[in-house]
Amino acid sequence: MNLSKIDIIILKDLENKNKTNFLKSISLKELIVYQNSLIKSNSIYKRLNNLKNQGLVQLGAKDGKMNTYYITELGIQILNKL
Repeated sequence: MNLSKIDIIILKDLENKNKTNFLKSISLKELIVYQNSLIKSNSIYKRLNNLKNQGLVQLGAKDGKMNTYYITELGIQILNKL
């Protein structure tokens, strides 16, 4: 599994904020606020989709029209190995 620095930052942030299940998920907009806009929103979106395809992040409950995301058990295991 090839993770970039941005991927690790996103995964760590989801874990630290306890976004670990369907109902405790976070929207892209909220994640950008937490990152203090250091990473552009389209970059975070692309990275989240890549992480989702790898099974490290899953879609959570919708927040209005926005998708939300949470870290999976596999994502937590990968972080613990780093």
